Amino acid sequence: GLPTALTATLLAAFHPGYICSQIPGAAVVKRHSATFLGTCQLAGCAAMLALMPTKPKARPMASYHAQLAKVFWVAGNAVFHGMSLIRLFMLSKTFATQPPAAEMSLLASRAVLAALATPLDPPVVDVNLLEYDLEHEKTKRMALMLSFPTDISRSLLIEEIKSKGLLEAALPEVKQLFALTEASF
Repeated sequence: GLPTALTATLLAAFHPGYICSQIPGAAVVKRHSATFLGTCQLAGCAAMLALMPTKPKARPMASYHAQLAKVFWVAGNAVFHGMSLIRLFMLSKTFATQPPAAEMSLLASRAVLAALATPLDPPVVDVNLLEYDLEHEKTKRMALMLSFPTDISRSLLIEEIKSKGLLEAALPEVKQLFALTEASF
């Protein structure tokens, strides 16, 4: 790990509280470059936390993913928004004092709805192959930077929701909508 003094200096420079306080303002005026910069800085915080000798606590990491979800909502990146909400739910389950069941149900419902709202994976058309490759590489780099799966997609979000129990924890209306849209097709 890094020396304690250096870690303290880096954490002060990239303090998550300061960075997260800047994101809502950027979100209100829809300054995508500012929200992207905030995402990069948040990812930098996560990288620094990984270098620390002790594992980061669940609550600050949950706050980090809640802020990421906001950033990606504003930026219009549905797949990263959904993955951030899934991670938020999973971290919330690990709190020493777990949130009430109603709150966990709402968190699960938000994640399921975010996955359902993610556009279907578009087919690759030869005409747009270069554009597809560039977008795909950008997505892989962002996923890597945020410690998300590099093959992130709508289908992966649906798999995560099923395998991690979010669907069971969601509100009955959301479960019914999921069944109508995913199981029926």
